[in-house]
Amino acid sequence: MIIGIDLDGVIFNSRAPRLIFFLSKKINLSLLFSFFSRINFFRKNFYNRAIEVNQNMAWVMRKCKNKGWRVVIISGHPSSGRKEIKSWLKKYNIPYDKLCLSPNGRKPKRFKWRKILEYGCDFFIDDNWDIVKYLRKKLRHICIVYYEGYQELVSLTDKGDVV
Repeated sequence: MIIGIDLDGVIFNSRAPRLIFFLSKKINLSLLFSFFSRINFFRKNFYNRAIEVNQNMAWVMRKCKNKGWRVVIISGHPSSGRKEIKSWLKKYNIPYDKLCLSPNGRKPKRFKWRKILEYGCDFFIDDNWDIVKYLRKKLRHICIVYYEGYQELVSLTDKGDVV
């Protein structure tokens, strides 16, 4: 089995107020954040402090890896942040096999669609309802899970297996 998981809002949560985080995803401020993340002062004093790991999702990812599943992180996050993201994943002991970041942070729907097909994901988890609807329409044979923040994912299979 191969599970694809979004990064921002699923594996990592923002410590910023939910409204700011929601707006940043809706109007795609990733390019602005990408610009600021290159500035050391901003990165040290805001960006690194604004992120926290979602322990529920980290648990799910560890369980998947323990069962021999492949874990592919597929995010519309700009690839310019790859170094920081890899260091966060290592710092928080988040297991994964592949990290796919958007080359320019634009058109995350198409980017995720292509990567899900490329890696043959059986499941994909995302917190953006617009993206989930798009993927469910395009990928009817794949289980696309809508994840609303801090909920627990107990089962991902139709047999009721705890992941």
